[in-house]
Amino acid sequence: MKRHPWAFWGVVVLLLLVVSVFLASRQTSNATLFDPDNPYPAGGQAIARVLSQTGVDVTPVRSMTELMETPSSAQDTILISDPDLLDPDQLQDIEDRFASAYRIVLLAPGDQPIPTGRGSGCTIDWLQGLQSAARDTDVTYEDTTGHACLGREQGYAAVQLDGNVLLLGATGAIANDSVLKADNAAIGLRALGGSKHLVWFSGDAGSATGHGGLPWPDWWRPMIAVLAAATVALMLWRGRRLGRLVREPLPVVVPAQETTNARGRLYRKAKDTDRAASALREATRTRVSSYLGTPDVVRAAASQTGRSEQDIATLLLDGPVTDETELVQLANELTTLERQVRPQ
Repeated sequence: MKRHPWAFWGVVVLLLLVVSVFLASRQTSNATLFDPDNPYPAGGQAIARVLSQTGVDVTPVRSMTELMETPSSAQDTILISDPDLLDPDQLQDIEDRFASAYRIVLLAPGDQPIPTGRGSGCTIDWLQGLQSAARDTDVTYEDTTGHACLGREQGYAAVQLDGNVLLLGATGAIANDSVLKADNAAIGLRALGGSKHLVWFSGDAGSATGHGGLPWPDWWRPMIAVLAAATVALMLWRGRRLGRLVREPLPVVVPAQETTNARGRLYRKAKDTDRAASALREATRTRVSSYLGTPDVVRAAASQTGRSEQDIATLLLDGPVTDETELVQLANELTTLERQVRPQ
C-alpha cells in the first residue's frame, strides 16, 4: 500500500493545534480555594464572571507584594479569600494600606479578634432580609457591638467591623457549588460588587499560588502536553511496522538427533507423556504420508499392511498415554508400522 507522509504529518499538526488550543483555553484555571479562576466546586469563578458582566473590574492578585503595590482608592473593594494564610501583622498592613478603599472583605477568617456583646438582629442595610445557604467551610461569629447579619445558631455569618472591614463567614456566597442556593448570589454580589473595581487576593505572603511553594507559570501545563504529543508523533514516525518473516542463517548447526533427545528429556522431566505421544504420532504420520504419497495415511497404511483402519487410526490418532511404559510401547508400534509401509 502506498504511504502518504503528508497526510500523516497533517494529522499530527492538527492534533497538536487542537491540544494547544484546548489547554490554552484552560491555562488560567487553578485549584486554589475560592480563587476567581478556579472552576471547581470550591472555586470562585462563577461569581467573578458575573461581577465582570455587571461592570465590575475584577483583578486577581496572588502575591502579598503585588497586593501591597496595588493603588488604593475609594472605588476599590478588596477581597482576601483566605485570610487565615496571613499573620495578624500582614492583615493589619492590608487594612492600613487600603484604609481609603470602599470595603475590605475577609472571607471566613477563623482567628479574627471581634469585640463581643449583644447584638439586636441584622443591622447591615444591604444584607437585611437575605438568608445564606450554609456550607461546610462557613465560619460564624459571636454577637457583636458592631453590625452583624446572617444569623446562625451560634452567632452571625457577616459582621461589619469599625471602619471598612467586613467579615464574611458565609463562604457559600463565593463558592461555585453553592452560589445559586438561597440568597447566596445576592449576598456575594452585594458584598463584592458595591464598587467599580474588585481586587481579589487569593495568595499568601510566600507564594503566587497560595500554597507556599514555588510559583508556576501559566504556560507549563500546555507546554508539557505539547511535548508529550510531539513525543508520541516522533515515536509513530520513527517506529517500524512488522513485515514478513525473514529467514536468517543460524549461528550454529544443531543436529536433529540432539534436538529430539533434548525435547524428549524435557517431556520426561515434566512427565508429559500425552504431549510426547502426540509428537511421536505427528512425526510418524508425516513420514508415512511421504512414503505412501497421500495425506489419507489411515486408509493407505491399512491397505498397505492389511490391518484394519480402526487399528491404524487408534495407533496414529487416538488413545491417551498415561505412563512411560505405554509411551515406549506406542513408540515401538509406530516404528513397526513405519517399517511396514516404508518402500524397500
